[in-house]
Amino acid sequence: MTLENLIERINRMKPDNRFTDEDKVAWANEIEGRIQQEAFLQPAEIIYDWETDKDTKLLLNTPHDSIYEHFLRAQLSYANEEYDLYQNEMEMFNKCWASFMLWVCNAIKPAYRKTSWVPKVYLVVRGEATMVSFFELPVADDEIADFTLGIWQRGEKVLSYGMEDLVEGESGIHVEIPTSDSAKLNVGAAKMTLTITDESGNKYEHYPCSRLNVQESEGGAI
Repeated sequence: MTLENLIERINRMKPDNRFTDEDKVAWANEIEGRIQQEAFLQPAEIIYDWETDKDTKLLLNTPHDSIYEHFLRAQLSYANEEYDLYQNEMEMFNKCWASFMLWVCNAIKPAYRKTSWVPKVYLVVRGEATMVSFFELPVADDEIADFTLGIWQRGEKVLSYGMEDLVEGESGIHVEIPTSDSAKLNVGAAKMTLTITDESGNKYEHYPCSRLNVQESEGGAI
């Protein structure tokens, strides 16, 4: 779908709208910016101009291009103070966006492509103690300048840890999860986000595209 196709479709669906085509392009740029930054992990460098970019193809193809229509119709409804219609369109937009992000995570894995790095991370369960243990990190342990770990369940972040939570062990670094936190986990469904910045300012990111590996342990050094 091109930019002109999108604007024509919106005008056909809402022929009495009072907004210019340039207004609609601005909304299209807003959602294209989100796609570039949040889905593809890239700067929002693609910005359309109605006069010069009418024939430019949009970033998303079928079946995900319905995202554009729901987002633009939602903005039109909100600007017209049609709040019930706005809520309906945003509900459809959010469903389409969630489906698109799941596809990105499973099919494209932009964080993997960006860093060429897939960490080996284990959720270690030892009796009542739980920890996240890291192997094959992209930088040496003593070169980590910043560290953020998020643990997710059912699309929501339930736990978050930072540099102050890192602990060195005999086999590498790990994060010890307090009993009060581990009680919140459905271990088999846990996923993670991991961001590491080294002393040179290089950032390595891993997004929750797969479940954590679960490792049961009877004892011994970590």
